[in-house]
Amino acid sequence: MRLPDTIYIEEGVQIEGESIIENGVSLLGNSKIVNSHIKTNSVVEDSIVKDSDVGPMARIRPSRSEEHTS
Repeated sequence: MRLPDTIYIEEGVQIEGESIIENGVSLLGNSKIVNSHIKTNSVVEDSIVKDSDVGPMARIRPSRSEEHTS
């Protein structure tokens, strides 16, 4: 972790393997980070990130399919 005082990790988050978490990152909900690099000021919400680079300044969240009626 780079600058751990600037990183926010919620209780349900799992981090596995060789992962790098940079400054200003928020890991929310039931996210799982596996062998990944989460770059500066990114937000990962209720998602699985595996063998990836995310960011900087990205927002990853689950796909939500909603029906809209008029």
